[in-house]
Amino acid sequence: MLIYCIGDMISTKKFEFHFFWFITAFLVGIVYVIVDSPKKKAVIKYPTPYNADKTTYRGISGECYKVNVKEVKCSENAKHQTII
Repeated sequence: MLIYCIGDMISTKKFEFHFFWFITAFLVGIVYVIVDSPKKKAVIKYPTPYNADKTTYRGISGECYKVNVKEVKCSENAKHQTII
């Protein structure tokens, strides 16, 4: 008896596409993706001895420049630079 009732309910169900609910759910999904997306952050690329001759940098004023690497001996006045 129960199987007959469930089978009867399934056979009488008709697929109806509700455009309003489809668009509403789609827009809610788009808003969620926009709100939940990670924030963009700037990446600062410092010159190293390995990439100094391969990279061209642009300053705030718009001028382009390259860094030349020259190894020198440390003097008594040299300050210790910590790694960032």
